[in-house]
Amino acid sequence: MHRASLERIVLGTGLVILGISVIARALPARAAEDGSAAPAAAAKAEAPPPPARPAAAKKGAAREGQPRQPAARLPNYYREIVSEEQREKILAIQREYAAKIDPLRRELEKITRERDEKIESVLTPEQKKQLEDIKAAAKAKRAAKNPPRSGKPARPSRTPAAGKNAPAAPPAK
Repeated sequence: MHRASLERIVLGTGLVILGISVIARALPARAAEDGSAAPAAAAKAEAPPPPARPAAAKKGAAREGQPRQPAARLPNYYREIVSEEQREKILAIQREYAAKIDPLRRELEKITRERDEKIESVLTPEQKKQLEDIKAAAKAKRAAKNPPRSGKPARPSRTPAAGKNAPAAPPAK
């Protein structure tokens, strides 16, 4: 299928879902106006409330004196099938391995930067300029193709503002 056809299908599907959600929200209000809200209220009263989470576990809750940690997440599709006890065990395993993975990830990033600097050192100044121009053109093309969403700032570049050719800061010891 052509991209334009797929975009129309996705847009149409989104509009249908939006319409359904608007109707679903309007139905309880309309039922209350008609006086037929009593059966719905009785059904709601029978359903047990969701289990309350401790205040410290609430999303976005910061611990005093500690930097905010990213929210712990279960692997994809696990949320629907694991119990709360299993969830806690899985998150503990993730924390255990994060302590081992994070230093390795930082080391890999450092080695990758060193490799890239060595590769770039092979280029002549003219080639470095050409490379910068090619990268800038690709970035502009991506920005034109995917404009930033309104209300959200554009994602910052991964390279420093001065560019990759800027002298690297001495490593912290």
